Amino acid sequence: MFMLQVLGLGPGEILIIVVVIILLILGPKKIPELFHALGKSTGEFKKGAREAEEEVEEEKKKKKAKKKKKSEEEEESEE
Repeated sequence: MFMLQVLGLGPGEILIIVVVIILLILGPKKIPELFHALGKSTGEFKKGAREAEEEVEEEKKKKKAKKKKKSEEEEESEE
């Protein structure tokens, strides 16, 4: 990266060079397939993250309900 800065290339120029290299390596027909696979995997990742977040929230609710029930039982036993 330092070498490209020495040559006076900014982020825009670096991005263009990377895109050209990808085009040369993969060819124009493989790029849509690559982006399709990338989009599909991104969707799967988001789905997994959402499911994990829902599980964490569900566990929090269960713990809170259990704690509330325990405190109510303690209050009843004190009376």
